[in-house]
Amino acid sequence: MAKNLRVIAAIPAYNEEHTIGSMVTLTKRHVDQVVVIDDGSKDRTSFIAQSLGAVVIRHRTNEGKGKAVQDAFKIASKNGADILVILDADGQHDPDTIPDLIKPITKGKADIVVGSRFLDKNGTKEMPGHRKVGNKVLSVATKLGTGQDITDSQSGYRVFSKHAFTKMIVVENGFAIESEMLVEAAHKGLRVVEVPISCKYENLHAHTKGSASHGITVLTIILAMIRDRHPLLFFGVPGLIMLLIGGIYGLQKLWIYQRYEQIYIGPTIFIGFMILGGMFSLFTALILNSMGNIIRRLQR
Repeated sequence: MAKNLRVIAAIPAYNEEHTIGSMVTLTKRHVDQVVVIDDGSKDRTSFIAQSLGAVVIRHRTNEGKGKAVQDAFKIASKNGADILVILDADGQHDPDTIPDLIKPITKGKADIVVGSRFLDKNGTKEMPGHRKVGNKVLSVATKLGTGQDITDSQSGYRVFSKHAFTKMIVVENGFAIESEMLVEAAHKGLRVVEVPISCKYENLHAHTKGSASHGITVLTIILAMIRDRHPLLFFGVPGLIMLLIGGIYGLQKLWIYQRYEQIYIGPTIFIGFMILGGMFSLFTALILNSMGNIIRRLQR
């Protein structure tokens, strides 16, 4: 554990009685306190974790990974943590790599450290193909919202400095919390560093978070976050593209009219739609961006 720094590990868990015991035992070797946030489990997750010395926070119902992370931030602040480690309860993550993830923070090189499965040659060895593709798509979408080249935006293995977990404000309750934290970090000017990790998938208790519906839901929420935080990007870029297409196509049809005196109704309607739509989108981007700047100034 980091010298003279209080390190707390938070493990969100939902029906993980098969793996929570080993996760708590292994994690305790590297931190001062292990907190298991039982998100409405129906099995013995809480009993096992508590019997092994973890502090257990129980949700009466399943509220989602994001709510567990929000609780972790509050617990870390309340218990005087200098560093907060968050890792999954299903056995995917190796707690023995905690010192490697803490190191960039103790050396003053990062505020948030993300364990990336894509930086380790064996990190995605057991990862199903559809998860690799889905993760890449979500990482690209997250990059649009953060401007940072994060290779593994959906990794649940993360470490936060006190400066980070006390400054960040997150509201997502589901698995979109992983991307929201990165968007919020970029918004608050926090430094994010990735560290290679390996990840286990084979012979693990089945989990539904890799489903296609989950990926679509997360992608939709990421796009909504980009819309709210970066309206110039979300509305402005498409608007500019529409104006360019309408302008170029319009000039072409104008040249045809001047030469042959022919008007094509369909293309003319399309040109009008592109130009008007582009102007409306750019106008929306400018208004929302101005409103966002005013709100940010009032919050300072």
